[in-house]
Amino acid sequence: MNIEFDLHQIKHNRRYWIALAVLVGLTALILLGRQITPAGERVFSWQEWQVFQARQIYTRELAGLMAETSRLSELLQSVPDPARAQIICEQAASTADDVTSTSLSGGAARLRTAAQETLDWSIGLVNYNTAAAAVQQAADWLAQAALEVE
Repeated sequence: MNIEFDLHQIKHNRRYWIALAVLVGLTALILLGRQITPAGERVFSWQEWQVFQARQIYTRELAGLMAETSRLSELLQSVPDPARAQIICEQAASTADDVTSTSLSGGAARLRTAAQETLDWSIGLVNYNTAAAAVQQAADWLAQAALEVE
């Protein structure tokens, strides 16, 4: 039994191609939506969506602050190098300045202080213990903030 399809009309009819493109586009949107929908199979309200976005921003900013604190800690483990310290401390301060979550403003302020103390240590203005205490204070504050997220 042979089955033949006549595709001659489809080949020259634009409406079929437009319909096919719309179907492919809708299928792609459905698959994309399923991948990025954060929780279950329900639709978020506007308020839930804003909370979800705020949590994502908070988590991303917290991770950035913690990474910069670790870099400052590693810097304190090495021999004082003012040029290297200036670059790392400026990056840490920049990360702290970019924080938009008001609940992380305390951590950002502590990171700025730790960056300044570490920079001062690298050029000999403060002793190691002062810089290490500032970095430890920032790390402790951020660790506590991380525990509250979980």
